[in-house]
Amino acid sequence: MDRDISSLMMGTFRGTGRDDFGRERDKRRPLLLDRVMGDQPRVSRCRLLQLPAELLGDIVDLLADNKPALASLALVNSDCRQWARSCQFAEVRFDYGPQTREIILQLARETISRNTAAKKPTIGVCIRKFTMASDSGWVATYNQDLWDSIWGETHESYSQETRDQLREEGNKQYTSWVSLVLGAISMGMPNLETIIWQDRFTVDNTFFTALSQSPAQNIKLCGTPIDKPYLIEPPLTPPSWPLRSLTMARFFETLLRRCAPTLEFLTWDYMDYEAPGDAMSLGEEPLSFPRLRSLKFCVNYLTQSGFSSFLAAPLRHLALPSACDWDALATSLATSEPLLDLETLVIPNLNMSQENISQVVRFMKRHSHIQKLYTSEYDEACGEEARLDQYIIPALSDGFSNLRSLSLAWGGGSVQEETKPHIATIPDVSLQVIGTIRSLEQLSLSAGIRVGWRAQWLVDHDNIRTHLRGLGKLKLLALNRDTYPIPLAIPDIERYYTLNLVTESEHADAWARPELDDLAEDLGQLGIDGGIDADDDGVDEDVIWERAHRNRMLDQAEKYAAVLPALEWVYCGQRPMAIQMDLSKPALKKAVPLTKERDESYTFLKRTFAMGTDED
Repeated sequence: MDRDISSLMMGTFRGTGRDDFGRERDKRRPLLLDRVMGDQPRVSRCRLLQLPAELLGDIVDLLADNKPALASLALVNSDCRQWARSCQFAEVRFDYGPQTREIILQLARETISRNTAAKKPTIGVCIRKFTMASDSGWVATYNQDLWDSIWGETHESYSQETRDQLREEGNKQYTSWVSLVLGAISMGMPNLETIIWQDRFTVDNTFFTALSQSPAQNIKLCGTPIDKPYLIEPPLTPPSWPLRSLTMARFFETLLRRCAPTLEFLTWDYMDYEAPGDAMSLGEEPLSFPRLRSLKFCVNYLTQSGFSSFLAAPLRHLALPSACDWDALATSLATSEPLLDLETLVIPNLNMSQENISQVVRFMKRHSHIQKLYTSEYDEACGEEARLDQYIIPALSDGFSNLRSLSLAWGGGSVQEETKPHIATIPDVSLQVIGTIRSLEQLSLSAGIRVGWRAQWLVDHDNIRTHLRGLGKLKLLALNRDTYPIPLAIPDIERYYTLNLVTESEHADAWARPELDDLAEDLGQLGIDGGIDADDDGVDEDVIWERAHRNRMLDQAEKYAAVLPALEWVYCGQRPMAIQMDLSKPALKKAVPLTKERDESYTFLKRTFAMGTDED
């Protein structure tokens, strides 16, 4: 596979909606000072620095988000410099910008001098998580001539020969930086725990050698292109590779064999948009995963024996593929031994034959002790293809007394012009069954098209409250892709969030909670000058609409809290909201917005109700 730096200059598609809520969870704490000092004793006699390393760790952790304070701390003395570094460099993300390029050069210098007699505390010793994710803007900046020759206004003036020469020079320069990064990973980060490789630049055999020589036990390869297939075995890598967590897209049977004895978490993110060829095998020799606890298939075309090898592991969390050879998987599910410790089951796609879905449901019912279930039918499923109501809901009507978390997504959507208005619904009979699962602590419901700007589930909150009021343990409730009637009797309800029509009703509701409003801040977030396109009250209509919508969602959340006594959090209308006691009215509860703006919260919802992560 040819290397092409121009591919790095193109940004990636990230969707159209905001997805910020809840993404900053579980920041990696810095290493203790004694550990990042390496072999060097503390020099300073300052009384503060004589405190136990654990207390110093708590102190610097409080400064994690205060970059000026950390910078000032680093200037006090050599001990404080390393103390600050333990926090500043706990996580490093190489984006090809000037600051991260300087960090890599410093790590290279540290690596070269690591065997000198006078060892000094280093930056590399502080790094626990390293992410390789070059930013398209920085790559273009450092290869401006190449960018101009392809996409610039004068690109036609460049000959193909000149363009090829610029590309070759850019590839050579970028390859040098990748080599420096791999050298730092393999020799300059002794406390490295996690490597995330999100770079789309083709790597060669030195890539796996460097990764296997690092101490990292958690590796995530996000579609990394490899110049040719390699056997991940000696002399390229050690005989065994003691990984705990692995995310991979390409299939490397030899890599799995190196890490199978120690692997605890595996995500296999294989995307093949063309018709799959021969099913992939794990090899002729039996392969076992004695420690595997979490398995997430995204798309996989494995042989039946391959699926069976994974299902023989002591799994606690299992996400089935969204597409695969369903005949092979269904047979493996039918013949596998029960997973006695299974807690989470994700079935992302019910679009399969009736025979195969029957086997999947039988597998689900054999594991009625699970605590979390996530499943969805495809967005436009209807009639005979509407599998949730035919298979999943009847199965849930009996026996799942341990279920704490449930996420269900119905189809019923459409993008066809002739089927307008596009209105998706959730049947009452399904809501009735859900309302009988008294063990539920968190619930997510959705319907219709779930990608892009459309929202087609015309939600009836009163009806949902009627059916769910018996869920006395419910703490989290998420209603996703919900939409509402549009003023002026416009039937195109899926455009509720894009039309933002304002009538007298919106004007009235917008001022219902004045304690939440900051006009200048609202206008600034929308990029609006307060004197432009403002209505008679001096407030832009976009602000009016957003306030009215927010207040209406808060009203709905408070009504849910009135019938669900344990409720702590609600998501509807693209608004995450907390439920709190109303100090002015102790008998009531109030809803509080958790974001300034609407947020699709895709990552948070996947992580909470399925097996998603912040890097998804």
